[in-house]
Amino acid sequence: MSIRVIPLGGLGEFGLNTMVIEAGAERVVMDCGVMFPDPTIGVDYVIPDFRYLLAPDRKISALLITHGHEDHIGAVPFLIEQKPMDIISTPFTLALLKKKFTDLEMPIPEMTEVKPGGRVRIGSIEAEFIAVNHSIPDACAIALHTPFGTIINSGDFKIDQSEYKGERISTERFKELGKKETLLLMSDSTNIEVPGNTPSENTLIASFDEIFKPAKGRIFVGLFASHIRRIQEFVDLAVRYHRKIAFLGRSLTENLALAVELGYISLPTTLIVPPEKISRVKENEIMILATGTQGERGAALPAIAAGENPYVKVSEGDILVHSARIIPGNELSTGHMFDGFYKQGAKVIESSDKLIHISGHGGQEDQKLLINLIKPKYFIPIHGNYRLLAKHADLAKDAGVPEQHIFVMENGDCLEIKNDKALVTKLLKIEKNFVEGGIHEGISGALIRTRRQLARGGVVIVVIIKEESTASIVTGPHIICKGVTDSEDLIEEMKNVASDSLSATTHEFSDPHDEIRVAIRRLLEKRISKRPLVVPIILEV
Repeated sequence: MSIRVIPLGGLGEFGLNTMVIEAGAERVVMDCGVMFPDPTIGVDYVIPDFRYLLAPDRKISALLITHGHEDHIGAVPFLIEQKPMDIISTPFTLALLKKKFTDLEMPIPEMTEVKPGGRVRIGSIEAEFIAVNHSIPDACAIALHTPFGTIINSGDFKIDQSEYKGERISTERFKELGKKETLLLMSDSTNIEVPGNTPSENTLIASFDEIFKPAKGRIFVGLFASHIRRIQEFVDLAVRYHRKIAFLGRSLTENLALAVELGYISLPTTLIVPPEKISRVKENEIMILATGTQGERGAALPAIAAGENPYVKVSEGDILVHSARIIPGNELSTGHMFDGFYKQGAKVIESSDKLIHISGHGGQEDQKLLINLIKPKYFIPIHGNYRLLAKHADLAKDAGVPEQHIFVMENGDCLEIKNDKALVTKLLKIEKNFVEGGIHEGISGALIRTRRQLARGGVVIVVIIKEESTASIVTGPHIICKGVTDSEDLIEEMKNVASDSLSATTHEFSDPHDEIRVAIRRLLEKRISKRPLVVPIILEV
């Protein structure tokens, strides 16, 4: 009997976090997340490759979730729809999942609630949920106590000894586990390039005070909808500086309602102003919390920046506090949003200007401390691109884990630990699955490749009508260009190339469509360095 660890997502990438653990007869899945794709390809989600889990004879004992961020829970409905199983997690995470199933008009599946610090039996495995600090309530590391040894998945974490609502990271429990031999630690690599420790959330309060105290106009705050502790900090500021609060953004209002219901936030109802009544409150007596920190189209903050929000307009002297990280790739959209605020007379405060955002992921010293507390026999860096995984492996070696016991894996690999030996082999070829629209609307990788090509190079459609018996051209070539060129001279040149290519098709094995396609792409690559999608249409009459 052995332990096998099989990542289906989350290694070599951000998102899609999905890990399969097999211990003897038991098989559990840890996390089941989505990835948000490049918006140019026109899909809503990327979900993990579930084929290994969906084999009819492959029983899954449970799905365990470390916390409620979309890169860890977003794909749960897609898996459960195809293979029902018990979902085990903490109260806030399960509340988010129940809302997700309800929104998708799916029945709520079997769920088992475990509070941080609690344990649940899964056959021969005991799963222990260990409290950690992250930017969402009820985040936990999960320790699987198996007959073959203990496996720990850190989840997303940082080490912050400050308490929030009676919760803080359980470093004492990690230390206890380190006194016994922990077989394997899998740990979050997100901030492995950041020196030192990630600061405590409490260090933000002084910066916020410095912004709020002199403010004379409205204060707009952009933040992630799931960061309940940060929302509580702004609620406390509203009380301290005698401001009302308006909340804009569906995800923000929904998460807030769940947090209030479960007791994760204290929000006096007298502070709340409905969006439609914002204009009735004096500018120096209101704060507006909104989603859309990445400049996402249709979100609240970008709409305000564009002057398109029906409830509030930016005025001279207003302030935007952008209390969130700009995710790589979103610099243009956030920059455009900031420009919109500036043009309307507001001041924008970013995290590069002042300490107004702190990561929920641990830096190098947090990672070293976790390794030193747990003292694992084997180590796998997870949650990050390959460069970050490799750097985390180096850090683990410096922290005392033997180099031969550290495994930088890829999705589809299998680490098998058996008879005091560990070996990684390639088990699966992993493919990403793309979802457009509803839960059933999966689309193929070929279609995604076509969309990417359209986004990069545009499309050229060539229409030719020819006489069937003589093969002579009746009309055309007609050229339709989208996203390629407006040059009439170049379009005329494409017509000539298409005619010449059709005439050059001299034998029955030649495909005139291919001849035209190749010739036009060569022409455009030479003239304007573009390789568009070329679609020849040849009709015979």
